[in-house]
Amino acid sequence: MSDPYDKKLVQKADDTVNAIIRDALQDKKGFAVVGEAPAGAGKSYAIGTAVKAALKKGLRVAVASPTNEQAFSLIAAMAPRLGKKDVLTYVPARNLNVPETVKAHANVRRVEAKDANSGSLIVGTLSKLGDAFARKSLEPVDLLLIDEAFQANAVHYFGVADLAERHLLMGDRGQLAPFSTAAEGHRWRGLDEDPLLTSAEVVQRNHPHTTRVHKLPITRRLDARGVKIAQAFYPGHVFGAAVLAGVRALALAKAQKKTVLDAALEMAANSGWAHLEMSGLADGLADPPTIKFMVDLVKRLLARQPTVTCEHS
Repeated sequence: MSDPYDKKLVQKADDTVNAIIRDALQDKKGFAVVGEAPAGAGKSYAIGTAVKAALKKGLRVAVASPTNEQAFSLIAAMAPRLGKKDVLTYVPARNLNVPETVKAHANVRRVEAKDANSGSLIVGTLSKLGDAFARKSLEPVDLLLIDEAFQANAVHYFGVADLAERHLLMGDRGQLAPFSTAAEGHRWRGLDEDPLLTSAEVVQRNHPHTTRVHKLPITRRLDARGVKIAQAFYPGHVFGAAVLAGVRALALAKAQKKTVLDAALEMAANSGWAHLEMSGLADGLADPPTIKFMVDLVKRLLARQPTVTCEHS
């Protein structure tokens, strides 16, 4: 197979990551960098690259995520990329069931916040690091990096904001925004300190002159057909597919008797996506008809003996 990638676009994405890291590591206090990434842009790899560059420069770094599961994923991605002398200091909540994928890394140590201050790289959730900092158990660091910054709400961001004077916020704007079931949550809407603004939004709104924004121009998850649909979730953000058109394909065996499910599957195979709409009947909380519909669709897909081709195999 000839090179399946759009070389110019991949290089442009690499240049953007380098610009993000260069801005984040400049010796400038009270400065923030926001990296916006569509799905599959290589955000996790960019975060790991930024951490390695910061450690090489002798900086102490804290990496925070909204949830424990995201922290686990961060550790699993970063630990293998660190140098032999670099240790990842993980500060979990007490009584948290830490998965084996985290425990398996020899260069990951799990400690209480008061014992993390000797570490050059500290990882934890926004809630945990914010609480430890408020209790004065955790000392300030040189760079704060927030993963999934468009899922982290302003409340949690305020809790860690003073942990460092330089911030790097990486996230996917196309994901679900923070929400609340509070009866009077609407009181805060439109205000600069709205607790349901995302961390990326609140820093841009309140500190526009000291915040620099970079938009990653690539997705490695979608091919060109899927990009057209995904663009609707990222207004003002132009990006393309890393994989060239025609490289990825889905072939289905011929159907003897076609149903609406077959029509959708064939459209998805040809166009990269399809939309199935159910009847407008009211459903309960568990929504059994939708679950059955999805199961039927998967069963029909398997019955059509799908063959998938991609840039790897």
